[in-house]
Amino acid sequence: MQLTVPDAVQAKWQGIVDIMAQITGVPAGLIMRIVGDQIGVFVASRTEGNPYHPGESETLSGSGLYCETVIRSRDALLVADALADPLWRSNPDVARNMVSYLGYPISWPDRTPFGTICLLDDRHNAYTEFYKALVLQFRGIIEDDLELIHVDARRAAAEDALAASERRWRFALEGAGQGVWDFDLRTGSAFYSRGWKSMLGHADDEIGGGQDEWSSRLHPDDRARSLSAAREVASEIEYRMRHKDGRWVWILSRGTVVERAADGTALRKIGTHTDITALKQAEEALSAEKERLRITLSSIGDAVICTDAEARVTFLNPVAERLTGWPQAEALDRPVAEVFRLVDEATGGTVPDPVRLCLDRGEPFYLEDEVTLATRGGETRHIRDSAAPVRTAAGEVIGAVLVFQDVTKARALQRELAHSALHDALTGLPNRTAFEQRLQQAWDQARDQRRRHVLCFLDLDRFKPVNDSAGHAAGDALLREVAGLIRSAARIGDFAARLGGDEFGLLLEDCATVDAEVVVRGLIGALEGLRFPWDGRIHTIGASAGLTAITEASPRPAELLTQADAACYAAKAAGRSRALVYEGQDGMVPLQPRQVLGAAGLRRAIDTNRFRLFAQELRDLRPGDGTRHVELLLRLEDGSGTVFEPGGFIPAAERYDLMVSLDHWVIRTALGRYGQRIRDGNLSIGLNLSAHSLQDARLWPFVQEQLRASPLPSLRVHFEITETALINNLSAASQFVAKARSAGCGVTLDDFGTGISSFTYLRQVPVDGLKIDGSLIRRIKGSLVDHAIVRSINEIGHGLGTRTVAESVEDDETLRMVQDLGIDRAQGYAVGPVRPLDQVI
Repeated sequence: MQLTVPDAVQAKWQGIVDIMAQITGVPAGLIMRIVGDQIGVFVASRTEGNPYHPGESETLSGSGLYCETVIRSRDALLVADALADPLWRSNPDVARNMVSYLGYPISWPDRTPFGTICLLDDRHNAYTEFYKALVLQFRGIIEDDLELIHVDARRAAAEDALAASERRWRFALEGAGQGVWDFDLRTGSAFYSRGWKSMLGHADDEIGGGQDEWSSRLHPDDRARSLSAAREVASEIEYRMRHKDGRWVWILSRGTVVERAADGTALRKIGTHTDITALKQAEEALSAEKERLRITLSSIGDAVICTDAEARVTFLNPVAERLTGWPQAEALDRPVAEVFRLVDEATGGTVPDPVRLCLDRGEPFYLEDEVTLATRGGETRHIRDSAAPVRTAAGEVIGAVLVFQDVTKARALQRELAHSALHDALTGLPNRTAFEQRLQQAWDQARDQRRRHVLCFLDLDRFKPVNDSAGHAAGDALLREVAGLIRSAARIGDFAARLGGDEFGLLLEDCATVDAEVVVRGLIGALEGLRFPWDGRIHTIGASAGLTAITEASPRPAELLTQADAACYAAKAAGRSRALVYEGQDGMVPLQPRQVLGAAGLRRAIDTNRFRLFAQELRDLRPGDGTRHVELLLRLEDGSGTVFEPGGFIPAAERYDLMVSLDHWVIRTALGRYGQRIRDGNLSIGLNLSAHSLQDARLWPFVQEQLRASPLPSLRVHFEITETALINNLSAASQFVAKARSAGCGVTLDDFGTGISSFTYLRQVPVDGLKIDGSLIRRIKGSLVDHAIVRSINEIGHGLGTRTVAESVEDDETLRMVQDLGIDRAQGYAVGPVRPLDQVI
């Protein structure tokens, strides 16, 4: 059915959509009509920001429009936020920024679809029941009009029916509590609806038709801005108007220009008035409750306790009931310190009540250290808490909100991590860090208490052939057996550790050197007698050991390790499978060049610039900005031109506390000597930082000074920190990362993914990049587990907004796999070899 809608009816519908959009405050009110296989805009509200215009149309078949769904289902449709709903996210109306929709079908009297009536908004809108009722009332008016158009036999009664429709329209407006005004800007005349007049206490015949009827009733303080808003194209303003009884009524006025002259001059403006006096009066009364509700709701995932100004409990959420052991009914009106009882974990003493401190100070209070909550049932829980005051709009403190979390499991995990940080994962023995700490204690005892100890450095003989021929799994199993033998041979109270690779340390406390020799030789004998079966073969090993006495006259611990190492090497040079006591450098067998580079040699190499910077490319696997990326690597060149890799000098640098000096040399050389050339070569560089440097308070001031003096922009500088260094130096690392990133530098977490806590610390220390550990990358071709781990690391890294890098990409197949996984960059020999930095730039 394609009947013509008379101009008079269409004009009335124009008023309907204008008022509908005005009342609801949305940019678009529409009446859509079906013509053949097209659905088009029949009437569009003349509101500011409406992107729809009469005459526009779309084909009904699969257009994706909201209105097509209404027509096909013949039912109402409400979409609160299309951007949050995959079903609607790509429909054409979203392209016009219309993300919410409320629409109803319109039908002819014979139920043939005419089209729709709808509201569209450019923001999230759930459309209240009032809005739905309003649109349904207007739909009824339109369908009444369609019935009049449809029934030719009732033409004579059309005017009466249309008049009734007009009354329904007015009734809908009045029923909605809206007053309508219509200003003729050419003549100064105005129309005010009955609801507009009654809102101010006047009868219909008590207010005339001039615009001064409005302006003369404005509050003096609101008059200037109200008159200014009246001249705007679209306006929404709150102001006060004088009621007939003399009081002031708060009004929300919305208006829009609906008619213009050919030159664009506004000729007519219509709008609505809403009485918001009750809302204004309620705002102040609700302010305190809203603040309490806001804090409580924002904390609902944790345990929450609310109190009054006297620190007495007024509310516990279910989590707080469970953690404290107090049901809310029994806790109400009790002092919060009785319900929420804190004790110091170390001393068992009472901890100050955070709520009382918060109320006394009038400001939030946070317990910096984790404390223990003593529950009603006698249990203890480790918690972290904070308390904040609740204020009225006038600033008066009316209570407090206490929010706390149960961190018992986190504390247990922290202890586990602390244990892992000081123990070797393979053998279960303490690691080098723990051994150095214990050695420091022994040195302090010898100096302060004149106690005598012995340090033993033990290095396995013939271990490498076993590892190379039988494989790493065999080597690992053998190291575990060796660790067991060392534990058995050590005396009660001795301290054994794995220092790295096939090197072990043994600290024999309160022991004479001659007694230590007996213990160590017995251990060497046990290792000589070990028969290690693997894959049908029996493997044998041995060990050489070096001992040095720890007395009050001994040098510092680092030098003691050097002495024991030197004695161990002398034992190897003397035929292996023996133990020698350090008797001064003159009494030791001359060491090979690899061992000669002690503290003095390393310092001399730094001072004489015998170190060299090398670089390896990091290739972008996704489109980038054209900048090339390299990681800077350190090498040592001896007097003959031979270049040594880090394994030849880093252990000594760590042992002699020279890693900070090496890191400083790299930073100073890269940013100073090479800074301009790196900048000209459009390179960004990665600089490795050791755990020793992260613990050094001078690191950031030094870096800051070098950055200021360098021509290389800080955004081209990226610092790489290993996951282990981060975990073992969390506080210092967090501070450095925060300062480096605030200065514009990038920070990448290196060797990521091998620790049990890999993701735990990313929440505490946000970084710019994750370098996935090479051991995982090398195995992704043959291991579904490692492939899944790498994929998970990449996805979680991207979810946290960090860049991911695959290191140790050694062949084209691995390169293709990491690219398919969506990893951002790759590094390894499949990308490019390690080359001198001078060649790279």
